Amino acid sequence: MRLLYYFSCFLLSCMLLLGTAAADTDSKQWYRYTDDNHLTILSDTLSSDAIRHGYEILNTHLDVIATVPPPPDAHQRLKLEQQAQQLRELRHLQKMYGSPEDARQQMVNRLNALQASLDIQKTSAQRARDEREADADRAANFERSGRTPPHDLLQRIDDDNQKILSIQHQSQDIENQIKTVKSQFQSIINQLETAEKIRNDQDAKNASSSPMPSSSE
Repeated sequence: MRLLYYFSCFLLSCMLLLGTAAADTDSKQWYRYTDDNHLTILSDTLSSDAIRHGYEILNTHLDVIATVPPPPDAHQRLKLEQQAQQLRELRHLQKMYGSPEDARQQMVNRLNALQASLDIQKTSAQRARDEREADADRAANFERSGRTPPHDLLQRIDDDNQKILSIQHQSQDIENQIKTVKSQFQSIINQLETAEKIRNDQDAKNASSSPMPSSSE
């Protein structure tokens, strides 16, 4: 009976060892990649060469369970950094201006304010021209009568000329600002529309990839 007991324990130990070995075999992973010579390398250890080329992870049945791409090279890293910078700029624009519609409204408000200032300058210029013409007529009357126009009259005419010239410069500056605002905001609106399209496309992609809820009968 004692011999039978020892034999049973021996069989049980063998079965446990075999089960552990089988479990280790099932959990083992293989790594497959293609080297610089276009040769397919299969190994049970992950090498730096595999990481550099990108590799596949396989189970003991050589079924692919995951694919790991190679790390980006210098050109790809530069491209990724540029894309990240563009994304940061787009987020900054969204924080400052909101949606494309919000930015468009801000542009309209700025343009309206500039146009109002330009209208004021045009009114001031017309008033100065009218005053100059009236003073010029009075100066001409003095000259036709053989008299010298008064100094203060001639000074007003000179002041009107300087005022009209200054208003023209200010008006030109406002017109340049209007062109700049249109150009800058159009670029901002285009970028915001691009960001909005990217976000909508990503939302649609996420919605299509999410599982549909099961209906209960």
